[in-house]
Amino acid sequence: MTATWILGGIAIGVVALAIVSLVVMYLWNWLAPRVFKLPTIQFKHALGLLILSKILFGGFGGWHGGHHGFHHGMKTEQCKTWQINHDKKDLLIK
Repeated sequence: MTATWILGGIAIGVVALAIVSLVVMYLWNWLAPRVFKLPTIQFKHALGLLILSKILFGGFGGWHGGHHGFHHGMKTEQCKTWQINHDKKDLLIK
């Protein structure tokens, strides 16, 4: 049963990546040549753009919904204390 779930998850991931790559390709080919006078791209170029954007910007969410910023890992009380202190510092600078 576990192998079936793993293979199913991989298959869904591959299909999702292909669909997103097609969307990127169609959007690029629709907008970029008209707006910026750039050439059209193929599917493999759209896939490469997605991979490059993942490497550079760390997008696509993930298990925990992507990046959580500075407050990731802080307890609620710590976030509130940090925000209050940060606001006071902003008032002192002005």
